[in-house]
Amino acid sequence: MDLDGDNRTDSLQLEVLTHFTDPGTITKVRVRLATGASDSVVGNWDPARDDYAAYDNAVPTRDAFVHEYPRAGTLIFLFGEDVGCCLQSLDIVRLMDGHLQRYYHRDEFALLQFLPPLGDDPAFLIGIPGRSEGTRTTDTLKGSTYTPTHVVRLDTSAQLDTARSIKWTRSRLGGFAGLEPRNDIEAVEQNYLWDPIRKTRIP
Repeated sequence: MDLDGDNRTDSLQLEVLTHFTDPGTITKVRVRLATGASDSVVGNWDPARDDYAAYDNAVPTRDAFVHEYPRAGTLIFLFGEDVGCCLQSLDIVRLMDGHLQRYYHRDEFALLQFLPPLGDDPAFLIGIPGRSEGTRTTDTLKGSTYTPTHVVRLDTSAQLDTARSIKWTRSRLGGFAGLEPRNDIEAVEQNYLWDPIRKTRIP
């Protein structure tokens, strides 16, 4: 696998904690380049629960997703411990000049879609930054707590695209109530937001 664009074979190594209580935890990611450069990052990650493989993963594994982007360069996506009650966290590490740099982190993130780059334009990562809880607005209408859609621009640095995030949230939920999850706002199944205290819709 060529990680740095010099048409030579590089390697990506994942170190796994071998313990019967948690046999799948990845504790270190190391890259070794054909130039002789090497670097590593440490943490606690598990295989991806979401299907990143559908987006042209450069490595044949669910343990990490690797891809090269026009503006961002080579990015390595790593997924937090899968504890079941919450979404996995997302760490993105960038390979730059033979070194691994922290590029993006979110405590919880569920992939919805990748928007691939067009020409030299950046790619976009689209997902949900938290798990919603089920609610019941009335006896007949079901809903869930408010979780917006985040659209992350994969440029020379990772940037939350506010305008696109608002647009995608309105399209998915029928309204917009901020860029962070909220337990006081309900997303009703008929595609609108509801403020249960004021008993009004949120546009």
